[in-house]
Amino acid sequence: MKKYKLVIFPILILFIFSCTKMDLITPTDFTISVDKTTYKVGDTVTFKINGNPDYIHYFSGDSGYIYENRNLTTAPIGKVTMSFSSRLTEGATDSTLQQNTLRVLISGNFITPAAGYKIDSAAVARTSMDAWEDITSRFKLPKVPGTNSLNTGVVDITDLAIKYAGKPTYLAFLYKDVSDTVQAQRYWYITNLTIDNTLPNGNKYNVFYLINKSLSPLFSIVNIKNNSNIWTIGSTAAQISINGGPAKSPDNEDWIISRALNLMYFTTDKSLPIKTVSDNIITSTQKIYKKAGVYHVVFVAKNVINGNETEVIRDLNITVTN
Repeated sequence: MKKYKLVIFPILILFIFSCTKMDLITPTDFTISVDKTTYKVGDTVTFKINGNPDYIHYFSGDSGYIYENRNLTTAPIGKVTMSFSSRLTEGATDSTLQQNTLRVLISGNFITPAAGYKIDSAAVARTSMDAWEDITSRFKLPKVPGTNSLNTGVVDITDLAIKYAGKPTYLAFLYKDVSDTVQAQRYWYITNLTIDNTLPNGNKYNVFYLINKSLSPLFSIVNIKNNSNIWTIGSTAAQISINGGPAKSPDNEDWIISRALNLMYFTTDKSLPIKTVSDNIITSTQKIYKKAGVYHVVFVAKNVINGNETEVIRDLNITVTN
């Protein structure tokens, strides 16, 4: 009797495994519905979800979550504004004396150090004052000491954003006061400093936001005269102050200069994730709109297998009234 050996060729193994491979199925059964399409501000909108795709995320249509803005690489020119509050607590009470001790400057031509973000007196010396634009007159500043802060109001600096577009832009506060045998030098507090870029679609971006989140300071303190009295930075980068010192203190010149800013800063809009492949099936999600308007709401459903994916998009408009 002959004996036979069973031989399984590699090609047969590949065939068997290929028969068990899962197909990538488009989640065409995914649908979104609502009970109505018009709501009032503060109402809860419930989006009912049918189907069970691997992933679901959606754009709610309000600021920061607009589907059409998801792939922006350049933004239309918005309105760039700056504001801060200031308080003066020392020096002459005569409004004709000790004026112009604080200047607000901006530059797109500042010569920064060759390495690193830190700005020192050498960097200031390398840069001509002509490179700085004095914008102090745009802001309301107190002229005499007092106990209350004065807010500048929201000042439009869009022209400067356009002028310095594509250039690293630096904001500086320059303090100068002189020795006096009678008067103390000025003591300035600056708080609530902000620069915002508001796009035509209403999205508002704080120019300082990313820098404040970094590990490096927003401002560099630069002393030119009298290192005993220099700028100080409070608990946040939006709080800075300088005390020139009592009567007979030496002359002061001190700068506080921001890191490079992009006055037209914006980010692309994002979606809100509501389901991943590891989550159980979900049947609804909710949203509360705080402003009246018409919101284009877009849901994206995806199935993913072996690095490949397929998706469907469902959208609807929600009208919100006061």
